[in-house]
Amino acid sequence: MTARQRSGGEGIKPIKVDALSPESAIQLLNFHAGRDYTKDVDALELCNLLSFLAFAIRIAGINLQIFNNSTPKTLLNDIKATPIDISDPKRRSEEYRENVARLIQFSLESLDKGAEDVFIAMGAFFAPAATPEILSIYLNEPIHKFLNELHISGLIELIRATDNAVASYRLHDL
Repeated sequence: MTARQRSGGEGIKPIKVDALSPESAIQLLNFHAGRDYTKDVDALELCNLLSFLAFAIRIAGINLQIFNNSTPKTLLNDIKATPIDISDPKRRSEEYRENVARLIQFSLESLDKGAEDVFIAMGAFFAPAATPEILSIYLNEPIHKFLNELHISGLIELIRATDNAVASYRLHDL
C-alpha cells in the first residue's frame, strides 16, 4: 500500500514494493504498449530510467500505445527533456522519483489542459479517490471528458460502482 499520509499507528508497517526484473519490466511494457519491444535496447533503457517500477512502466506502455509515432527512444528523450516541479528538495535528490515525475508530467502535457487541472485537483483531497460529482463541484465545471482522458492514459483508475458504493476515480499514490 502506498499513501500520501504517513501513519505511525501500532501494527502499521510499510510494505516495500520491489522493482521488477528487467525481463518482467519489458514484458509489462510490451503488454501495455501492445507491441513487442523485447529486443529493443531503448525499451530496456526506458525501463531502467523508470527504475523498473511497475506503475511507471505501465504509464510508459500506455503512452507508447496511444501515441502512434512514439517509440521507446522518443519517449525516453521526451521524459529526459520534460522539466519537473517538485517542491520537496528531499524528493528532488531521488533520481527515480524525478524520472517518474517527468513521465507523469509528460503524460499530462500530452492531454487537454482540463485533464491536467482535474489530475491536480484530485491531489487536493485527503483520500486518493473522488467521485466525478465531487470533482465537478470542486472545479465548478463538467469534468467527465477529462476523467476519461486521464483513465485512458493510465494516470487514474476507474473504481466501478457496486451495490454498496458509488463509482469513483482513484489517483495512484506513489
